[in-house]
Amino acid sequence: MRTVITVVTILLLGATAIASTGQQLQEVTLANGMHIVMQPRAGTQRVDVSLFIHTEPPQDPKQNAIAAVVAHALFYGGRDWIPGYTALVVNQVGGALQTLHTANYTALTITTVPTRLGDAVNLLEEAVRHADFTDYALHRSIRDILKGRKESAQRPLSKALSELEQEFGPFPPSTTEQLNDVSRLQAQKYYQSTYLPDRCTISFAGAFEPAAAVVDVKAYLDDWQPANNSNLPMVSNPPDRGLPIEPLHLAISGQAGYAMVAFEAPSVTSPDYPAFTVMETILGVGHASRMFQDLRNKLALGYDVGVVWRTDKGMPAVATLQWNGSLPAGNRLARLDAEVTGLLSNPPTGEEIARAKAVAETNFLMEHQRLHNLAFFGGWFPCMGLGTNFDTNFPSLLASVTKDDVLRVAQHYLSHRLGLLAVPRHTGSPPNP
Repeated sequence: MRTVITVVTILLLGATAIASTGQQLQEVTLANGMHIVMQPRAGTQRVDVSLFIHTEPPQDPKQNAIAAVVAHALFYGGRDWIPGYTALVVNQVGGALQTLHTANYTALTITTVPTRLGDAVNLLEEAVRHADFTDYALHRSIRDILKGRKESAQRPLSKALSELEQEFGPFPPSTTEQLNDVSRLQAQKYYQSTYLPDRCTISFAGAFEPAAAVVDVKAYLDDWQPANNSNLPMVSNPPDRGLPIEPLHLAISGQAGYAMVAFEAPSVTSPDYPAFTVMETILGVGHASRMFQDLRNKLALGYDVGVVWRTDKGMPAVATLQWNGSLPAGNRLARLDAEVTGLLSNPPTGEEIARAKAVAETNFLMEHQRLHNLAFFGGWFPCMGLGTNFDTNFPSLLASVTKDDVLRVAQHYLSHRLGLLAVPRHTGSPPNP
């Protein structure tokens, strides 16, 4: 996971690096098919809880709009809720409320203290079992979606990444009109057919007693009845698709300019995932990566380089070069694209591959030092059909990657690329790729 993704976060304590205590992961599956993953950790005063609902990728723009509205409306109405109930609960424990929805899952995450764990599970239960899509809930949902888009557009890097990511999706983000067209009946029907216990994984990490956590889950969720045959198959890779050859041009605010080259990336469920991880590490992760050594150190084309790969959101990988936007774009995009394709014409050496495997494994293990990530991974991997063993097996999968594996994924995933050049509006000259 290249970025920390939180859907609902009630922050009582700052994020703290947590050393592993060697306590064993425990799993329980309820009679209704709901999966519980527990990773107790001593030496902390917090608990992170992530709840995942596996969803089927939308088949058309209308379903995409319905799915987004439902995900963002979950905490704005319920069986016994009144408007503002969630805000009241959040204020009681402190923190902020955010919503995230991807094509493959809805994930809800709460960070709390051990004494409020039952309240946290109750809050999640209300959302996934008793959401009520009133006009108020739908209005607040749409408002949150549009507000999030506006805030993202005000951040230059996020705006540029969104432009590229939209090209890799099956269809563009829902329009305001499409969102407003979602009816209460459509939302309720989608919710009832999608938010089901046998598509649900709830993951705990932190200072808690596993037996007590199971009691809390059973108290609120054990009688949640599944529909017949509601399980979904493991998520597959998106189909290959051609991309525009001409680069995108974008005017942005701020002082920095960005050159970007996006390319297709595999799902975490793909057999290519370990080899692709090694490949993108060779390209742009760490000071020994090709992008850092060539574009930054030798050519001085920018002060920040790297690969952004938001694997947990199912996004493409994006090689990114950032420079002082008061300077002309020059040939930066062409140089960046040449660096990416250089993996095809100038295959990595054995030394590069060994370094990349070591760096990728270290980064993976370091990500598991945070409770938030432990809870997220504990729910994400089972939700995607990989089970909890993937978490412990991934380092060995990285170790088994060969040079031929890296060349194979490079040939497959780098063949379709899309460039983007984003320059500050104040430069007064059009971008030059």
